[in-house]
Formats: sequence, structure tokens, C-alpha cells
Amino acid sequence: MPPATVRLFGRPELIDRGRTYLGANQLHRFLAYLATRGEWVPRDAAVFLFWPDRVDAVGRRNLRKLLHRARRLVDGVEVEDDRIRWPVASDLEAWRALADGDPADALALAHGPLLEGLDVGAPSEFVAWLDQEREHLRTQLVDGVVARCAELARTDAE
Repeated sequence: MPPATVRLFGRPELIDRGRTYLGANQLHRFLAYLATRGEWVPRDAAVFLFWPDRVDAVGRRNLRKLLHRARRLVDGVEVEDDRIRWPVASDLEAWRALADGDPADALALAHGPLLEGLDVGAPSEFVAWLDQEREHLRTQLVDGVVARCAELARTDAE
């Protein structure tokens, strides 16, 4: 069975075991967050984003429950001491790999805003994190377009 893959640009999609899904609910938002980060995330950071009013034992208990549900839904969610990650292939991961090398190929991967629709009904801290990620990617996209235009201008002035 092929490993799970995630589309994070535009409407998020998880393709795993022949199923496709990612909606605007807490579990899917959590998986999309881990896929977007692509690295180890401190538990406290996740608790703050998903339960900003519960950064105590209740928030950590809620995170344990969410982790349990996430691990039942998809393979590969890893927990180590006080950190979490989900090393899954994604279009964002591919975009990051291409962004510095070939801006044209990187631009072709960006189909819409990052995690479109997952901010609906999300805690304000999650929305703020997502807005910051989108702005960072937008800046990188603009830089990529400018670099591609400069490259084209050098090779063909018309």
C-alpha cells in the first residue's frame, strides 16, 4: 500500500488507503498542521493552537485524545517525549524543495491558498498561525515570480 500523501495548497486533501478527505474539523486541522510543519512540533505549541484557553493539564489531555484519534485514522504520526510529527509527503514539501531551484516548477504546485477552508471555525490562535504561514508563502511566491521574470528577461528581452 502506498504511503499517505497530502495536498495542502487549495482545499486540503489526504489520500490514504484509497480514501480522500480533510475537512474543517479539529482532527483534520491537526493533521494538516502537522503536515504543514513537516518537522517535530512541541506538544505545548500544539496545545496552544488548538486549545488556547486550556494550556494546562486539560489541554495536554485533549491533545493525547486527539493524537489517539489521529493515529487510528492515518499511519505515521510519531510521538517522542514532548514532541509530535507526521512525516508525510505533500505538495508543500515538494514546493519547498523546488522554490530555491526552479521557480517555474514551484509556482505550478501552488494551487490556491494554503489549507483553504481550514480556518473556518478554528481557534483564533490557529487562524493567526495559518495567516502567518500564508503570508510567508505568498512572499516566497512573489519572490519566485520576480525571479522567473528576471530569468526570462535575461534570456529573451521580448
